[in-house]
Amino acid sequence: MHESKASKATIILDVTDIYIGFSLWGILAGDYNIHSLIIKDGFFDLVMHPDGTTNIENALASPTEIADGPPLNIRLQKIVLRNLDIYQHEEATNMDIGTLIYWAKGGFNMDNDQIEAHVESEFELNRLKNSDTTYFKNKHFELNTDLVYNRKNGLLVFGPSGIPR
Repeated sequence: MHESKASKATIILDVTDIYIGFSLWGILAGDYNIHSLIIKDGFFDLVMHPDGTTNIENALASPTEIADGPPLNIRLQKIVLRNLDIYQHEEATNMDIGTLIYWAKGGFNMDNDQIEAHVESEFELNRLKNSDTTYFKNKHFELNTDLVYNRKNGLLVFGPSGIPR
């Protein structure tokens, strides 16, 4: 995936395998229940521009305006990530965060009022500010948590969580 259709556009996503499991008839009927999403072996390069937009938004932007409607209700029963290097650069602050996900699994349910998610993962974290490493340099983590984001009041609630390492 490239940020734009320009011939020398920056690559945002390059992975070996992406698998998605869903019911075509369900999607056509407006039931956005995705059974599984598996992404393996590759990288994801996220850039946050000073105006608040991201390179992902630019890549996925529709060439025409879409009328406002009710938010989509999406359920992702199972997501699995393996050997995925995620790099995030914030242009306004010149901060970089690199995350090497060894493995992660989880799922989420999104409706009009809230987003519920479950995550289990093992990853390595690096944080750079102006090309200099900070406290987070090659830090290994395991994370197991449940969270709920309430869209109406902006409250993010974490359930009992574990960071075993």
